[in-house]
Amino acid sequence: MEKVTFSLGDAEVTVAAGVAELIRDDLDKQLSRPVPPSDSDALDDDHPLWEEYSGGDRHRGPQWGPSDLERARRLLRELSPGALRFFEVLLERPGRRIPSTEIAERAGFGSAYAVAGALKGFAGPCERAERVFPFFWWGSSETPTRYAVKPSVAGVFHAARAN
Repeated sequence: MEKVTFSLGDAEVTVAAGVAELIRDDLDKQLSRPVPPSDSDALDDDHPLWEEYSGGDRHRGPQWGPSDLERARRLLRELSPGALRFFEVLLERPGRRIPSTEIAERAGFGSAYAVAGALKGFAGPCERAERVFPFFWWGSSETPTRYAVKPSVAGVFHAARAN
């Protein structure tokens, strides 16, 4: 049986060639995975993480684009006060995933659970605008839910507020 010896820190390890191949393959897989961005990193519009959102059907359908200024103005007028405060926090930092705990603090909500309640304020206005929710979220049982708006979509809403 062929053996392979390799260094692991200060130690040398000898294993069967087949085991060494399995270790190499596993390491190759681990090293080829993209490093997830930190919350402070801005995602550009084409980042693959946008496709891993937790929003389900709320992101299937017509997306927000540059021709949607009037729709965006109308949506901003129709949002509940809590939904608007939530969205304004996201618009301040386009492309950045913001934890619900931080949104709650910056928007003046009593808790991170109130953030989820603010999302209800988007359902009707988005349906009337015939557009998907203008933000994404990523849920996890291990960390607070994170929310973000794509930079191009933030641009649409910034332009809508400016005019």
